[in-house]
Amino acid sequence: IEADLAAVMCSYNGVHGERACENADLLHGDLKGKMGFKGFVMSDWWAVVDKGKGMKSGLDQVQPGNNPSGNTPPWDLNDLKGAGKDYVNDMVSRFLYGMITSNAFEEPVCNPGFGGACPQKLFAHVQQSSDKQLAREVGAASVVLLKNQDNTLPLKQGVKVALLGSACNLRQESDPSKLAWNDGDYYVVGGSGRVLSADTVTIKKGLENAGATVLGSYTDSAEDAMKVLKQSGIDVAIACGGVTSGEDKDRTSLKLDQHDFLISLSQKMQDAGS
Repeated sequence: IEADLAAVMCSYNGVHGERACENADLLHGDLKGKMGFKGFVMSDWWAVVDKGKGMKSGLDQVQPGNNPSGNTPPWDLNDLKGAGKDYVNDMVSRFLYGMITSNAFEEPVCNPGFGGACPQKLFAHVQQSSDKQLAREVGAASVVLLKNQDNTLPLKQGVKVALLGSACNLRQESDPSKLAWNDGDYYVVGGSGRVLSADTVTIKKGLENAGATVLGSYTDSAEDAMKVLKQSGIDVAIACGGVTSGEDKDRTSLKLDQHDFLISLSQKMQDAGS
């Protein structure tokens, strides 16, 4: 919002039992009201069931083919008349605001899905040092640190780390032929926007690149992890867990894949006084 974002996509999932794209408290109340968002809100695919409720809740654009049980048609003239002139004007002004502030009218016409080549967008070289630095800055800024007791982080140079769990050293599958289109992993969300890399930086590799000495147990066995923790000179222990997600499918649980391992390890460390 502070960066003057042009558009926000409301998600497929629900929030407090109500679809995110049909949630007036979320879109009108929080996003456009409290946070002062000036751009437009678009739906995710299959995220809208009641298009009328979506419009009244603060949704400005509904994607075609939305309804999981059928085809949700776009808003028609009756929908717009029902919303009222002032409401529709607000929706349109939000689109124009995003286009004007992002200089969309100054850019060459680029419709890659409709015959436009768009070489300036599709074939731009983005492997320069400045591009990599920007990617690192974006990645670091997106990390959420829930707790930092005793200022444990950042780790000191040359620290000796016990690295525990399979998620600490899992590489990304870089061959798309071996994956379903919506398979995700611990590095990317599965689906139409997935990007696979042949040079995954695992947690182990990242720590070693930063100068840490790493002693690892890369199974989800609490017993194996405790053997590493008993070695001398360990400064800090890091236990890893992760979860995958992908487009077009719902999770049945919010538990991490390594939930049982992490609970067992925590209990064993408490029992051992670690």
